[in-house]
Amino acid sequence: MSVKRVFVDTNLFVYAKFQTPQTLIQHQRAVQFLETLSDPVVVSVQVLNEFASALLKHKIDDTLIQEAVKAIAAGSTVIPMT
Repeated sequence: MSVKRVFVDTNLFVYAKFQTPQTLIQHQRAVQFLETLSDPVVVSVQVLNEFASALLKHKIDDTLIQEAVKAIAAGSTVIPMT
């Protein structure tokens, strides 16, 4: 029996973490989707790098970005880039 896993893309994490008046609906949907996942989450190192880069572009504090990346990695299986 194989285990079902869900690969989560960068944009989902960005919308869940970063909210503006223009992205309110995307933010709400991303948070809701992530909260309802019951299967194990898989992310790539590239997703984590893209997530950090996207938040840096929006001038989010480095410490907050590091904490967010660590939280994503802790709750996911991280696969290397190939």
